[in-house]
Amino acid sequence: LNGGSNTVNPSETATSSSPDSSQTFVFDNSLVIPKGTLKTLALKCNLASTADTSSTFQWGISAAPTATGVTSGTSIGTVTGANGSLMTVAASGSLTATASATATSQPALSLVPAGTTGVTMGNVKFHATNEDITVQKIGLTLANGTYGTLSTGNGGSSSSGVNDVVQASIYNGATLIGTATFTGATATSSLDVPVTVLANQDLVLTIKADITNIATNLPAGIGDTVKVDPLNAQGVGASGSQVNISATAGVNGVQIFKSVPTVALASGACNGTGCNGVNQVLKAFTVKADAAGSISVEQLSFSVSTSSASVTNLSVQVLDNNGNVATSTFGTQAGSLAATTATFTGGPVIVPANTAYTFRLIGTVTPGGSATNWSVNTTLSGDTAAITGIGAAPGYIATTTAVANASNFVWSDNATTTAGGNDVDWTNGYRVSGLPSIGI
Repeated sequence: LNGGSNTVNPSETATSSSPDSSQTFVFDNSLVIPKGTLKTLALKCNLASTADTSSTFQWGISAAPTATGVTSGTSIGTVTGANGSLMTVAASGSLTATASATATSQPALSLVPAGTTGVTMGNVKFHATNEDITVQKIGLTLANGTYGTLSTGNGGSSSSGVNDVVQASIYNGATLIGTATFTGATATSSLDVPVTVLANQDLVLTIKADITNIATNLPAGIGDTVKVDPLNAQGVGASGSQVNISATAGVNGVQIFKSVPTVALASGACNGTGCNGVNQVLKAFTVKADAAGSISVEQLSFSVSTSSASVTNLSVQVLDNNGNVATSTFGTQAGSLAATTATFTGGPVIVPANTAYTFRLIGTVTPGGSATNWSVNTTLSGDTAAITGIGAAPGYIATTTAVANASNFVWSDNATTTAGGNDVDWTNGYRVSGLPSIGI
C-alpha cells in the first residue's frame, strides 16, 4: 500500500528503554473498505544484513488510523494499542539432510535381481531452520556399500559399486525431481525440479536406482550390497543466502544377484493321526526362481521334533511345475533320525526362470509302542546371518563344502553358468524372501 516515496525506512535506533514510536505509514492511494466488510492489513519489512544476530524486533500500533467515511466525510477510526509478536534475528537459515533410521523410516536390506529398475535404496529427510530453503543439488555416494572384486569375465567387476548402478533417481513422493550417473564413487544431481523445504519443517525424498545386469562380461558385481546414500546438498534460502551442507548416510540398500529365489509353504504335507507309516510327506514348500534367470538349490536343512514317535528313511522329493517328479540327487538319510536336524546336499536342483518347483521331505513315521498321543513337527530351517569373509564376493563362497558347514539353505544365482561346487557363486538363505531366519 505504501511504495516509492512512501516507503518507510526507520533511521532511529530503537532500544527496549527508548522505543522508536515515530513511524507513520502514508498510503499511495486511499484504501476503501466497503461497508459491512473486514480488511486485514499485514506489516512486513526487509531485514537489514547488518542486523545483529539474536537481537529482537517488535512492532505495534499506537494511534488510530486517519480515515473518513466515503459518503459522510466524517472522521472514523478507533484503535486498541498493542505490541506485535517479538521476532528474533537469526544469522541465516540452515538445512540438514539425514538418511539415518532414527530420522526417517528405511526399507530393510533385500535381495534383488540385477537389471531391475527403480529399486528403492532409502529415504532422506531434509529439515530447514529459520527460513524456507530451496534444494537445488543433491550429492550421492556409493562408498557405504560392500563390493567384491570379481573380474569382468567372471560375472562382474563392481569397481567399488560404480558398475552396479546404471542411474540413480531422486523422488519427491511420486514425482521424479532429479537423476545422477556415477562415473566415480560419487555423483551430483542438479535437480530438474528444485524442492522447497519450508522453515522449521521436514521434507522426505526417496533415492532409487537402476541396477546393472550380471552375466559373463557384464559389469555388475555378484553379491554386492549396493547403497546409494546422500553425501551433501546445496540450496538457497528465502533470504538469498546459499546453503551448502554435508549429509548423514544410513540407507540399507540392496544385495544384487543375477536371479533370486522365493520360498513359500505348499500344500501336500500330511496332518493328523493318519501320518503314521511309510512315505509320509512331512513338509512341502516351493522354491520359485525370478524371471531374471534360473537358480540352483544345493542344500536343505530341516529341524524335526518328535514326541512318542520315530522318523526314519528321510529323503527329499522334487516336483516340477507340472507336478512331475524332477531329477533329484539329494541324498537319503537311512535309518533312524540321529539328531533333531536333518541336512540334505546334492544336485544341484536347477529351478528354471520364472518357475516354481515343489520340494517335499518324505519319511517313515512310527508311533512309539502303545502311545496314543504322539507328534512329529518339521521346520524348513532358515539362516540367521549372511556368509561373509569367504570367497571373492560378499555373501558368497568358493566351495559348497565351506558353506555347508555354516548354512541351512544353500543356493546359487547361476550368474554366468550353472554353478559348480568350486564356483564363487553360492550363498545361503539369509534374507531370501519367504524364508525367515526362524524357518517355516
